[in-house]
Amino acid sequence: MIENRDLLTPEQRKVMINKIIDYFAVERDQQLGIIAAEDILDEFLEIAGNDLYNKGVTETKKLVQDKLQSLNFEIDLLLKEIRE
Repeated sequence: MIENRDLLTPEQRKVMINKIIDYFAVERDQQLGIIAAEDILDEFLEIAGNDLYNKGVTETKKLVQDKLQSLNFEIDLLLKEIRE
């Protein structure tokens, strides 16, 4: 099972942490440190991470099913009629 912390690459985590710091500075006029921003990000990932992950898996499953259905149709077109 994937950990919530693994939902983002290190680069994505860095960008998100900087966005959290910027948000607090601009919108709330509060200085937020990197550790506090990491805690906020980790808490958000804990709350929403599983739902986001499951949504991605569900969408992937649907995509694969649609492709398989299309392939089945294409294979059926290859069948030759049997003459009686």
